[in-house]
Amino acid sequence: MIDAAFTEAQERLADYVCQQADLIRRARHSRSGASASLAHCPRCGRLMVHRLYDYEHAVEVDGCVFCGLVWFDKDKLEVLQILIERATG
Repeated sequence: MIDAAFTEAQERLADYVCQQADLIRRARHSRSGASASLAHCPRCGRLMVHRLYDYEHAVEVDGCVFCGLVWFDKDKLEVLQILIERATG
């Protein structure tokens, strides 16, 4: 398996998410009842829910509660990987 290097932009985005995690969590919590622009699931076509990947890693994703698909916007999957690798040493 070949490890690919992360871009500087991905590293900066991970730094931002890490530094702003509490603000991101609070903003997501306060908007939880508000209607945001919802995307349709590319697998089943139903509306997806915009949420955090998990509470520990404040990476925003879209998730389909019907078929279980999780959709990461550009660079967000890499940011999650960076954060996990940093936490595990």
